[in-house]
Amino acid sequence: MWSEWGKHGYPALDIRHMGAVFDFRGVAIRLQTRGADLVSYCAIVGVAFAGRADTNKKVTVMFKRTLLGVSALALMAASASAADLGTRYPVKAAVVPVQMFSWTGFYIGGNVGYAWGNSSFDYTPFLGPTYSYDLGNADGFTGGLQAGFNYQFANNVVLGLEADLQFADIGSNNLLIGGPVAGALASQSLDTYGTIRARLGYAVDRFLPYITGGAAWANTSYTGPFGWTSDSTHWGWTIGGGLEYAITNNWTVKGEYQYLSFDGDGYTYLNGDQVKTNFDMSVLKAGVNYKF
Repeated sequence: MWSEWGKHGYPALDIRHMGAVFDFRGVAIRLQTRGADLVSYCAIVGVAFAGRADTNKKVTVMFKRTLLGVSALALMAASASAADLGTRYPVKAAVVPVQMFSWTGFYIGGNVGYAWGNSSFDYTPFLGPTYSYDLGNADGFTGGLQAGFNYQFANNVVLGLEADLQFADIGSNNLLIGGPVAGALASQSLDTYGTIRARLGYAVDRFLPYITGGAAWANTSYTGPFGWTSDSTHWGWTIGGGLEYAITNNWTVKGEYQYLSFDGDGYTYLNGDQVKTNFDMSVLKAGVNYKF
């Protein structure tokens, strides 16, 4: 670190890689931030001064004090550097976005339910007022398939279209009492029906409450007074609502209520008398869907 004695009898120091400079009568001391090197240098200079008996005492005392101060600064710098290396700063965990469920997509499924309805039978004589007969309550179990498509907007409104095909065994018969055809037998039955409906709902993540409505059709059979029979498809309308829940990203379950009303048959006898039928029913069903 130092190579020779200066012209004034003091150590001539040559430490070019250090930072600060101290000059005592031609003696240059350059300090670096690494404390260990500086301490080593100060020890060497101290030994050098100890070996010079003819050194001026005042300069020697001043130089030793300087060396002590420099050594203290070097030790403090080394301690601060070690403390910085040992500091561990907390690392903030990355935020993982939560993926929201979307109702958009095609689906197919099945359902089972229970239906109950009313069937009416209106008879109008050629020269008389209309007389209404009640064929009684018609109820029974239903089951079928459905398919549809939903689209979920950015504001969570869900718009969809669904069509279903249902199988049922619903019917009633009654003895007509009073009126122009008192004592005659009449009956009504329904074996298949279906709907084509729009659905409008609001998604709350995996919950979807909705309302629904559209067109409905049914295959019905009637028998009336004097051997009249009819077996045909009748159109009508339906309205209802329900609640659907997504168990997984693909499977959903739902509960639904529908009210259906159908136009009935009309028939004119040879004598001019007329018959007209009407049928309406309610259906409560549970279903499951698979969403693609």
